[in-house]
Amino acid sequence: SSTDIPHDMTPPTFVVDHALLSSLDEGQDNQGLACISEAHWFLKHRLDSKRPRVHPYGSNAELCRRLRQMKERSWKYYIVQKEIHPAMLIRGRKFVLRAHVLAWVHGGTLDLFLHDNPLVSENEKQFVTGD
Repeated sequence: SSTDIPHDMTPPTFVVDHALLSSLDEGQDNQGLACISEAHWFLKHRLDSKRPRVHPYGSNAELCRRLRQMKERSWKYYIVQKEIHPAMLIRGRKFVLRAHVLAWVHGGTLDLFLHDNPLVSENEKQFVTGD
């Protein structure tokens, strides 16, 4: 039996900066940024996993408008991710999965410990193609 997962589970992810805004405006690769073609996007808070901090945007223009409304000094707290297509769903809903990892370096050795209880936050609405 095959264990291949048919989804790309690693969405293109970008820091929020002027290079990203320029690339989104132009709809093309700019300064080494890949995958900036027209798409659905998710603006995600990097640090807060307790409250819903994932905001969907249906186009490059929508995302650009939101980023320009934000104070530039707050950009460092956010990342932008491009949609995964086709969408991976749980019970017909999109979701956010966060797994906490402890990295410990000692004597030139790196040990990684994965928390055994990842956080899964489902979207409140059922996913409809084009959302």
